[in-house]
Amino acid sequence: MRLAGTGPLSWPLRDITDAVFAIRNRCAISAEIRFGDRNLRFRCRSRRALRRAATLFVKEQGTVQWLSANIRPGDVVLDIGANVGMYSILAAALAGPTGHVFAVEPHIVNAAALLENVAANGFGEWVSVLTVAIGPRIGFESFNYRDWEIGSAFSQLGGVTGEGGQEFQPVAREWKPSITVDGLVAKNAIRPPSIVKLDVDGLEAGVLAGMTGVLRAASRPRSVQVEISPRSRAEIESLMAAHGYRMAARHHTMAGKKHIRGGRSELELDHNAVFVPADGA
Repeated sequence: MRLAGTGPLSWPLRDITDAVFAIRNRCAISAEIRFGDRNLRFRCRSRRALRRAATLFVKEQGTVQWLSANIRPGDVVLDIGANVGMYSILAAALAGPTGHVFAVEPHIVNAAALLENVAANGFGEWVSVLTVAIGPRIGFESFNYRDWEIGSAFSQLGGVTGEGGQEFQPVAREWKPSITVDGLVAKNAIRPPSIVKLDVDGLEAGVLAGMTGVLRAASRPRSVQVEISPRSRAEIESLMAAHGYRMAARHHTMAGKKHIRGGRSELELDHNAVFVPADGA
């Protein structure tokens, strides 16, 4: 629909536009996924968001198993790169109302969907959404949107590197506040996390560089999952070792497992690595 002019809308255009926006606002599929003794609810306003909900337990089976095995009631969970909140909602169900989930998602469209999913599950009291970008320093940087669609990935802070290392042309740029994890804790914006999930599409090493204080604290996280690419593997493993962590496990996505069955080496593919304190503390 294309409208010309600057005056108020008159009938029938007013009624037509009201109907269009009413339909648009209702165009969401409500997905319910059984988890233990409760249903997790997701409002899906795009095909990507619906696919994320439908494949929650199979796309990254290892992530679900890691969260389920490590999150205890009362835990503080930090989900950096939360997207529309699939794992944040799962983490909130596991941590319960005595715990807290801090879900970080700088992509405004995804963050709005994340907030809707938090509300749909009634988790507003123990899930806090932060739309800042997390990086190695405090300041402001350009956040480059790769895609507007809800559930999209590979938008970048300070860069334009998309999937597979290929550059993309941003559909929009936003001047975004950037802060470190250490900075968030120091400002009491978040509590020191027990569990950290980090998935920021290739910028993980920078985020880890900005959380040295958290990783070395007496109350440091007891488990950290980091998405690793072949390009970043050596740097991240070395950085975590320098902070007193050892790798406890690796696991691949559903797509990664398919490539491995086809003959690809595990270390040639993006994967998740789980780190725990080397001293067992």
